[in-house]
Amino acid sequence: MIAPYQDTIKRLTGWQPPLTLTFARAPVLSGWLHKQARGRSARTGGASGAKNNWKERYFVLKESKLSYYTSKDDEESLKDRIHLMGSVVSLVPNQESGRHFTFRVVSGCAVLVMQATTVQDMLLWATTLYHGIAVANGGGYLLEAERLRAAEAAEARRKRDELEAARL
Repeated sequence: MIAPYQDTIKRLTGWQPPLTLTFARAPVLSGWLHKQARGRSARTGGASGAKNNWKERYFVLKESKLSYYTSKDDEESLKDRIHLMGSVVSLVPNQESGRHFTFRVVSGCAVLVMQATTVQDMLLWATTLYHGIAVANGGGYLLEAERLRAAEAAEARRKRDELEAARL
């Protein structure tokens, strides 16, 4: 499906099987989120406690990588970059994180727990990350298949138009 995100969501509302999704390009998204610390105190529940150790970070999802920074406009403030191939995204219940609107990305041994400001932002980030992970895990062949399908459809239209013009 080659369509903007909002158009895709409208199509998916009330879908009936079979449903086939194809993604044409890796999604891009950026913005401020709170991120739970991954340090020792977060793992062990140390003095600062995992539920209290949250920092605001600027996240950028681009080219199937999730990067986060301490500053929006400073490339040198890069804290980490996670490659999404083989990753998983899931929503986190507030009983587990102690906060509302949280979600996590698990990539190998790395676990990022993030918090959005609204449920809509949380869903936007989680679905966009899911899309990015799908592309990172082999979405390239989907793009090629969609291009081939589009080229075949264009060729069929061209031939049909030629036949119609010849009849006139």
